[in-house]
Amino acid sequence: MVRTTHRGGIGAIGLAKASFFHQGEHIRNKYPNEYRTMRLENVSIIRDGMARVNRHDQRCYFVNVAGINHVLHIVTKNFHVDVPPAIIFDTESQQTNTSNPPQDDNDSQLRNARKY
Repeated sequence: MVRTTHRGGIGAIGLAKASFFHQGEHIRNKYPNEYRTMRLENVSIIRDGMARVNRHDQRCYFVNVAGINHVLHIVTKNFHVDVPPAIIFDTESQQTNTSNPPQDDNDSQLRNARKY
């Protein structure tokens, strides 16, 4: 499967819909009439971590948005990375392969022995 986005990391630059950023009042104050449909570009990632979003602890990117003097956060699935980072986060670089779990030889022998 082809990746449509780069992995997140320190210094990565990307974009996202303005209404997905938290603390939202900073976005709403800057763009009062456009924040629901506007996409913010050239947003740089500072770090990743856990943050509370919609009463759940979710993995987020903490970002700098041009023109806003506060650190905002956004859930990782809502952020599109355009420019890859120099340092990829550990959680992004770990890939698990669950499609082909290792087979146990004893298990396959037992299945072959159960012929009725």
